Amino acid sequence: MKPSLLKIHTLVLLQKDLAKAVEFYELLGGYCAFYQENVWAEFELEQVKLALCPTDQILDRYSGLVFYIADFQTVSESLLKAGYLLSAPTETINGAVVMVTDPGGNKIELISGKDGQSCSTERRCCSA
Repeated sequence: MKPSLLKIHTLVLLQKDLAKAVEFYELLGGYCAFYQENVWAEFELEQVKLALCPTDQILDRYSGLVFYIADFQTVSESLLKAGYLLSAPTETINGAVVMVTDPGGNKIELISGKDGQSCSTERRCCSA
């Protein structure tokens, strides 16, 4: 039987202040393809949509999202200038990684790897 679950279409992050969250993801270099004030926003990330949804509930949480950033230095400086706190960079086999919390309390990772892949060519990610 052919698998029905084919790909991720949309990732949704809850946000207390939708306008501020849109500004944050634009600082990361995202393109806001759709924005309806206090209702919904969508960013196009190649084959996946990142949607921002307003909520009254705020949680301090790790989202599990990792974004490859092509211009890591510029984005990091823009975030710091805008008042966001970044963790100290951690060097991994794939590049530098920093943590940042978006306006909705979602903790995300930014990675500066050469090609944005999560696994190096020197090791396998999953067992066959």
